[in-house]
Amino acid sequence: MIKKKIHSRFYWYAVESTRVDGKPRSRYVAYLGSAEEIVKRRQAEAAPRSFSRSHGVVSALKRLAERLRIAETIDETLDKHERSSIASVGTTLLLAAIGRAAHPTSKRGFAAWAATTTIPRLFGINVAKMTSAFFWDQMDKVPEQSLSLIESQILARAVSQFGVTTDLLLYDTTNFFTYIATDNKHCDLPQRGDSKQRRNDLRQMALALLVSRDGGVPLGSYVYRGNRNDVSVFTEAFAAMRERLTAMAVAIESITFVYDKGNVSKANQERLDGVGYVTALVPSHHKDLLAQDESSAETLADGTRVWRSRKRLWGEEQTVVMLVSEPLRQGQRAGLDQHLGKALLRLERIRQGLRAARRRRPRATVETAVAAICEAPQLKGVVTAKILERRPGFFDLDFHMDMERYGQLCAHFFGRRLLVTNREQWSTQEIVTAYRGQAHVERAFRTVKDPFHLAVRPQYHWTDQKIRVHIFCCLMGYLLASLMLRETRRAGWTCSSRQMLDLLEQVRLATYIEERGEGRPGRPKMRQRIEECSPEAMRLYRRFMPEEAES
Repeated sequence: MIKKKIHSRFYWYAVESTRVDGKPRSRYVAYLGSAEEIVKRRQAEAAPRSFSRSHGVVSALKRLAERLRIAETIDETLDKHERSSIASVGTTLLLAAIGRAAHPTSKRGFAAWAATTTIPRLFGINVAKMTSAFFWDQMDKVPEQSLSLIESQILARAVSQFGVTTDLLLYDTTNFFTYIATDNKHCDLPQRGDSKQRRNDLRQMALALLVSRDGGVPLGSYVYRGNRNDVSVFTEAFAAMRERLTAMAVAIESITFVYDKGNVSKANQERLDGVGYVTALVPSHHKDLLAQDESSAETLADGTRVWRSRKRLWGEEQTVVMLVSEPLRQGQRAGLDQHLGKALLRLERIRQGLRAARRRRPRATVETAVAAICEAPQLKGVVTAKILERRPGFFDLDFHMDMERYGQLCAHFFGRRLLVTNREQWSTQEIVTAYRGQAHVERAFRTVKDPFHLAVRPQYHWTDQKIRVHIFCCLMGYLLASLMLRETRRAGWTCSSRQMLDLLEQVRLATYIEERGEGRPGRPKMRQRIEECSPEAMRLYRRFMPEEAES
């Protein structure tokens, strides 16, 4: 390397010595630049290489799972199975649960997502080997009958360690559509039924869930065929959950169960031996209670007007509470007005068609078309129509709205909820508050249908055993998230599960690889630190990982 002075400045060149005609000569190889340029280039080359991975959400979920011993509980129950060199069955299912909570994806897409996080570092696993076939084999090692035992142990630990109250539990059901082919005979759970997601054209599986009013923590689940309605499955699901709670050492007699009117029947109520409950009835089936004048109602602290009385139901005297909800009344009235507008428009079109008719029509055809409108459940008794025959085969239509009936509906039917309970020692406010706690289980179902976090779908399993294991993983993911949200809200945050997980996703772990300079042999030095993120995200992260040190 030599330097040359050009216009009072020195520049460096790489040269190579060679012989030309037997004499030594220098041959220019490359221009290196000025001294300043060479120094800057060397400094840039010596700068540490770096990369970052999503860290906050997976590390917080892992910490919580360790407290609940999810992976250990699964492995201890299935210790007779041959263990994989990649990961145990418990670790595999835990990773599936964490994946469901943080980033719902298929088992085939799990490895690609996990590689963008610190899961390989936290679990010491080569995630590239966690293919869909690997997940399939691991899930195949979990017998269906073992799931309830595993779930009971984990949920019991959640109740005891986190102090989840079990005095009031909320029950409800939902379903999830699938794309399992109609002619697939490998499964019985997915069936066509009344889809709550308006996909009656697809097979669906159904889930009953029991959650606490203290944070909406799941404390029981039951997977069943998608073509069964709520009332037919209630006794079976309730018996399974009752057995699960007993295994968790929870005293059944100390619990009050809350469920909606879709689960109520005489047979179901008679089977609830020694169980406290708060549920609802169809108000129109009890016209004696609907006839009460609102001026005689009691007003609760929140402004709700109620009547409390006793009525003989299912062979016993029960406490019933009729309450008036103004938001519900306004919504029902708006719905009736909408149906009325459409019905009157359709009737007017029929009338115009009858008046313009140039050929005869059977009277039965006209009567059927009119009855389909006037006899609809939403309009029965509100709209009346009379078919007039002008001459044989030619008709006219006279219709009007019964304003008296409309006023009765608005005054005595709309906005009414009829509650019933066997907790007669409770105050009216306690009964109403307990029933309104159903919002917790409804929120749980909205959460597990959120496509961004905690979603049950997508699911590509098509055998009953795999479907049940898949639901178990989803339940574990939701359990972790609900406990985290419970702790978050106790710390003063007012956020949803999605907002909490999104905040934690902002926390990333950066890795810097510092190459050793010349004359310093040895392996490169690796340093790790949390990247800068929003103060709110860091505060939330430190709520779950207060002592994690940077290296």
